[in-house]
Amino acid sequence: LYILSNGFRELQEQKMRSAGVREYFKKIILSEDIGVLKPYPEIFYFAMSATQSELKTSLMIGDNWKNDVAGAKNVGMGCIYYNIKKEAPLPFKPSLDMKDWKEVKTFL
Repeated sequence: LYILSNGFRELQEQKMRSAGVREYFKKIILSEDIGVLKPYPEIFYFAMSATQSELKTSLMIGDNWKNDVAGAKNVGMGCIYYNIKKEAPLPFKPSLDMKDWKEVKTFL
C-alpha cells in the first residue's frame, strides 16, 4: 500500500501516526515531491515510477472525486470513490462507489 496525496509530508505523517496506520504503507508520495497536484497525470506517472508499479494493476482509493477518482481514471488506473458525502449522481461509474471502508474487502 502507498499514499498518493496533495497534502504536506508533516501533516500526512502526523495523520497516519495518530490513526495508527503508518506501518501498513510502504511509501508516501506527495505532490510537493514533484510540484504537481492530483489530478494531473504527471503525479500518477511519478507515483508508478516511485513505487515500481503499473497503472493497469494499481487502484486509487480516494475521497475527492476530481483529484483522486477522475485523475486515476484519466490515466487508466482503477478507482474507488470513498463517497462519504453519499454524492449522486456521479459523472461516471468508478470501479466501486464505497460509502463504508468495510466495502473495500468485498471488492478486493
